[in-house]
Amino acid sequence: MKTTPPGGDSNFSNHHSMKEPADEKNASLPSIGNVAKLATDSNVCDSEPAVPEPVAVVTPAEATALMLSKPQRTAIIQLTSGSTRSAAAIAAGVTRATLYKWLNHDPAFQAAFNAWQKDLITTTQGQLLAASQEAVAVVLSAIRRGDARLAWKLLQSQGLIAPPNPGPTDVRELQLRQELDRKKKDVAERKEVNDLLHDDMLTLDMGDMPLG
Repeated sequence: MKTTPPGGDSNFSNHHSMKEPADEKNASLPSIGNVAKLATDSNVCDSEPAVPEPVAVVTPAEATALMLSKPQRTAIIQLTSGSTRSAAAIAAGVTRATLYKWLNHDPAFQAAFNAWQKDLITTTQGQLLAASQEAVAVVLSAIRRGDARLAWKLLQSQGLIAPPNPGPTDVRELQLRQELDRKKKDVAERKEVNDLLHDDMLTLDMGDMPLG
């Protein structure tokens, strides 16, 4: 005769104990309706649009430098960073003669070097422009403290110190000046027309020359 242990049927107890964790797990999961509601609520709360990540833009200087070798790019970076030509050549692992050749006889290197210089100038100008408001505030503050020398320089830079020059007051002199200006303009226009005609004549003469 099978003896039932305290607590009831062992098979029932084991079966119930095995199912209980799964039931608890299922009870903790949201139903399909709750999932849809949560998704809807998250969409409502997330009203801000997604900000796209910034895309790196290749500058003209970088684009032209892509055609160069690594030593050439190193030399350009050194030159545009304030290094001497000797230091730039050493950093690039070339002789000064090679760097001189690049600077004076290599069109690709020259174009890239010019592009990097323009890029550097543009960046510097932008930084100065951004700081111009602070510079004006510093200058005005110094002037208000009684800096007469700085005040004078500011007036000079704005052209306010130059003596006025109203020009002649004689009517006849003004008429003569205007007539002279008109004659100079007519002469310049006729010269331009003559130069164009001369160029056209040379073009026609070259077109009439026999080939070979």
